[in-house]
Amino acid sequence: MKKLSVSTVVILTHRIIKSYKSVHKRKVVNEFVIYVKPEENAAYYTINGEGSDEYKIDL
Repeated sequence: MKKLSVSTVVILTHRIIKSYKSVHKRKVVNEFVIYVKPEENAAYYTINGEGSDEYKIDL
């Protein structure tokens, strides 16, 4: 499995938060979990314990 650099994780984190906040403007992000699926070249995430098929970022 390919390792992700710290800078890649930081960029991915910013993209996830920006994507989430564009739809959920007033919700506070208390925690999030990133699931990277290299075979799909994508990362899925949960925010505050909630997931969705829409919670996907292309890598």
